[in-house]
Amino acid sequence: MQMLHWCSRGKETIDSDLMKQMDSEREYWKQVLRRVVSVIKFLGERGLAFRGSDELLGSAHNGNFLGILELLAEYDPFLGTVSYLLSTTCEEFIQLMGEKIKQTIAKEIQNAKYFSVIVDSTLDFSHVDQLTFIFRFVDPDWHVVERFLAFEPIESHTGESLADCILAMVDSLGLDLSNCRGQSYDNASNMSGKYKGVQAHLKRRNPVIHFVHSLNLVGTNAMTLKSLSDTRWSARAESCKALWKHYAQVREALGKISNDMQEKRETSSEASALCNKLDTIEMAFMAHFWNMVLDRFQATSQQLQRHDIDIFTATPLISSLQDFVAAQRDGFEAFERAAMNVSGVSLCYKRDIQRAKKRKTMADESAEPDVLHDGRDQFRVETFNVIIDKLTSCLQHRSEAYKHLTELFGVLFMPENVDITASADALSASYPLDLDKSLADELTHFRSFILFVTLPVTNCEGERSFSKMSRVKNELRTRMCQERLQSLSLMAIESELLKELRPAKKCISPILIL
Repeated sequence: MQMLHWCSRGKETIDSDLMKQMDSEREYWKQVLRRVVSVIKFLGERGLAFRGSDELLGSAHNGNFLGILELLAEYDPFLGTVSYLLSTTCEEFIQLMGEKIKQTIAKEIQNAKYFSVIVDSTLDFSHVDQLTFIFRFVDPDWHVVERFLAFEPIESHTGESLADCILAMVDSLGLDLSNCRGQSYDNASNMSGKYKGVQAHLKRRNPVIHFVHSLNLVGTNAMTLKSLSDTRWSARAESCKALWKHYAQVREALGKISNDMQEKRETSSEASALCNKLDTIEMAFMAHFWNMVLDRFQATSQQLQRHDIDIFTATPLISSLQDFVAAQRDGFEAFERAAMNVSGVSLCYKRDIQRAKKRKTMADESAEPDVLHDGRDQFRVETFNVIIDKLTSCLQHRSEAYKHLTELFGVLFMPENVDITASADALSASYPLDLDKSLADELTHFRSFILFVTLPVTNCEGERSFSKMSRVKNELRTRMCQERLQSLSLMAIESELLKELRPAKKCISPILIL
């Protein structure tokens, strides 16, 4: 009977039932992990918080991660109990996803060969100075791509130290600095300085890394109104537009606050001071002036912020903006008339109603009296013209940098009937390792085009990453470690790559493929 029993089993092994049970258990956990991965991707790409104040099942305070899984468990038989889904499991997946996205981006840049780097810094909510890294390159479909790579904490702000951070990041991604063609930072001296700035340090290592100035901070020091943002033209333009459009209403509201006995003394005093400011013709004049200028800056900035814009397109935009600003010098009377028409604004300039100060004359000075201007002329010469000159100078500086690059690469856009030999020879001489002397006969070669469109126009993509960082690491999540910040930021900023992540089909362990 024993023998007949064994024969009846056929080819089945003695542990076949156990194997079937293990296969069933394996498939169950694979399905569970897929759902866990989906929830983490959902929260990560939106920059939402994962944890709550506790990790108790059924608690209203256990956070978005457990809360969503509990909701799914009500309708999904695979999840059943979620007692095993602790924070350690979630953190492991976050780290894996962040690392996989970073590896994918690094591989994209390596395949593209040529790249540019965009770097900027800001303080996060825990007052850690974070350096953001954006890489610009051209993908196989000839699309310009700007990818966020990481936030790195920094302690030193010297040009040499920041340059070392960039070099370390390039090396960690397996990239060759000799293939870097452009760099874009803000206009601080430690970043853009000709001798000790980051751009100078990198250019000494690779002379063909062209530096592109940022438009974003032009005129920052010339602003006279309190801004809603330190970096975004949209906030400044909207602030000035709102003030100029509702000047009289704002003045009236501040007057009511200053006379309200129920307000705190500090509040009423500040309102009174602002009210007095708004009563002056100088303030109304500048509100109108900045409203017009910043509106044009905003329109230009929106075009320059497109990630696929190239310098050949950006150069005429900057030149047009420069011409517009310079032309405003002849519009003093028009701005003045508009300011005088505002209800409640004084028609006298501050200089005309103040007592002139006597300046002590030094022994070696001429005895002839100084030339005195009336209030109108003083405001026009010392304020209005100075602002126009400063803005024009800053724009001219950037325009010249852009024109140098367009002249260098302009051969790629010359008409066929123009002799391009000299221009082609100049371009190939600037990139001897990338282009040969036969460039004039091979202008259709794509490598030369890639070199050009790889160059960044602005560093606004870095500022966009700060917006995401403020959501990922907000005032309620200041204790977040740097590694978690890196992973969650990658998941939120490069969300299209995150959506493509999925667990490997033939593995139960949390291995992700793209």
